[in-house]
Amino acid sequence: MTSFGFNLQLEEYSIDLALKTARLIEDLGLGAVFVNDHYMKRSANNIPDAFLMLTAMALKTKRIKIGIAVTPVPFRSAPQTAKIVSTLDNISKGRFLFGVGAGWNQAEFEGYGVEFLPPRERVSKTIEGIRLMKRMWTEDEVKFQGKYYHIKDAVLLPKTVQKPHPPILVGSRSPRMCRFAAREADGWIPGHLSSKSYKDMMNEIISEAEKQGRSRSDLIFVHFTRILTGPHMDEVLKSMSKDQISRIKERYIVGPSEICVEKLQKYSDVDLILLRLHHLAQTSFVEDKRHRQQITFIHDEVLSKL
Repeated sequence: MTSFGFNLQLEEYSIDLALKTARLIEDLGLGAVFVNDHYMKRSANNIPDAFLMLTAMALKTKRIKIGIAVTPVPFRSAPQTAKIVSTLDNISKGRFLFGVGAGWNQAEFEGYGVEFLPPRERVSKTIEGIRLMKRMWTEDEVKFQGKYYHIKDAVLLPKTVQKPHPPILVGSRSPRMCRFAAREADGWIPGHLSSKSYKDMMNEIISEAEKQGRSRSDLIFVHFTRILTGPHMDEVLKSMSKDQISRIKERYIVGPSEICVEKLQKYSDVDLILLRLHHLAQTSFVEDKRHRQQITFIHDEVLSKL
């Protein structure tokens, strides 16, 4: 059965509102809250650290899954990321889902002093980093000599609550990363795919997993997309051109509540769907009251009917 949650773009939220939203999502009985992981973006740079935000959300909630969509693995030291993830999994009592990718934002990498490798090398560094992290979560002491990482006698404690480690969800559509998801990871978390494209790629991942002796039940399939519906929809649409409206209606979940229900029903094979509110904030951050109205409307008029 598909569960639902929200994906918060942290550059759109004050810290207080992001924490309130996590609590609201849990109070409504939904399944998860995810955040993006950036330090700089073209749209805005006022972005708190994702792992610290998830730590605070873990302390504000008790039941929902908390996750990241997605961490650019080459952006940080993989051994240090392994330590951060283990600590967060303990603080959340085993509720963390770890979305991973190779990174795309060259300005962000260079702004924080990290070499932005060519695409193939970034993927190679991502895969090597994940393999190293898995060893650090499961072994008592780790020696590792790879192309990108070299560590000696590393001890990581405490170990993760989830065994053997938190689910690793690959956030990429590239054939190489999808094969890695099927063979060595725990799931897949792409964004903004049509239901047909999602199912086609999902079936390819399952087929590859089965060649490795794995099955559909070994994998978690997550999808994130934008949604625009409810009392503020007309106001937002009026601010857009006809071309913009046409694009978002084709790509996202847009329309009256009954249309949104129909569109989301097409993703019934997905384990978790994460929704991002599609809106135009009047200020640099989302407005609190309006935000709560939107999430509550989506829960009451869309998600409760699925």
